[in-house]
Amino acid sequence: MTLPSYECVLCGLPQLETRDHMFFHCPFAKACWSYLCGNFTPVANVHLNLESLKCKLKVPFFMEIIILGAWSIWKVRNDFIFNQRPPSLYGCKQLFK
Repeated sequence: MTLPSYECVLCGLPQLETRDHMFFHCPFAKACWSYLCGNFTPVANVHLNLESLKCKLKVPFFMEIIILGAWSIWKVRNDFIFNQRPPSLYGCKQLFK
């Protein structure tokens, strides 16, 4: 499959859609994480981002929440690409529930 662009479809910024951008640095992803665990400010290191989320969540099942959060972001992205559903924070929240 070839996409017309490899820029982030979630935020619309001219930003290459990398793993780190899509799941942590994209304004849409930051809003999703902030909804789940309060104000989230990502850093350049993916491991430190996961550790930050773990500390903010303060629950023993933090990894399940992180996986579901990432899956929700991925699902919203794919719904936009394949079904033309515009990304919405509300839609991401509904997937997480």
